[in-house]
Amino acid sequence: MTADLLERKATHFVLWRPRHTEPPPRLVIGSLQPGNPPAFMEHRRAEFSPAPGHPDLWEIAASGLGLTEGAVYHYWFEVTDSDPYRGDNTRILCTDPGAWTVDWRLQAPRLPPPYGEDDRDPAGVVRFEGGRLVAADPGGETADWSGDAPLATLAPNNRLVIYELPTSWTRLQALEAGVELSVGTFRDVVALIDDASPPANFAGVAALDKGRAHILELGVNALELLPPADSFV
Repeated sequence: MTADLLERKATHFVLWRPRHTEPPPRLVIGSLQPGNPPAFMEHRRAEFSPAPGHPDLWEIAASGLGLTEGAVYHYWFEVTDSDPYRGDNTRILCTDPGAWTVDWRLQAPRLPPPYGEDDRDPAGVVRFEGGRLVAADPGGETADWSGDAPLATLAPNNRLVIYELPTSWTRLQALEAGVELSVGTFRDVVALIDDASPPANFAGVAALDKGRAHILELGVNALELLPPADSFV
């Protein structure tokens, strides 16, 4: 099978190898309505179909969904629960495993017991533009890669040293206070790779002092920033 998932995702919603396919999985798509709490305004539901030549791959063409040019959509995949300990064929809404962006402000509706809060998946987010599905933030913002170095200038895969960096941070306080958890800033990230940049929140950390670049000192040449807002933690 040709590894063309990213190309398919540009024009189709794609679900690979659902456990139960009768009834078929469905796409539930709509838009976020601001409020307290935010609400989901459903646009439509549509059944997935097997992708020709690939029995484990299911897809829906975005062009047939009546989507509005330039609009941002929130969506889930509706599937039959495959948990063997529940076994009642309940239909549940799950996050697209390949979603570009998710929005925790909008979670799937509550289901009766034995389902709980952990079963309320966040909605995926996508923008429809030029007949294609485009990665975007919930406000419609898209990435600008024009300032990035050409891929041909980067180190080959077998020479990459990747550092996985969460933008949140923890700091041990006095024993009675426990651990402090908060959100870091991109100024703190820059201080790890640019010896001329001071940190925003960690002025007392020697590895971030001016003249130091901790990540470069480790020999790292690729930085993976973990999502700052796509998880409860």
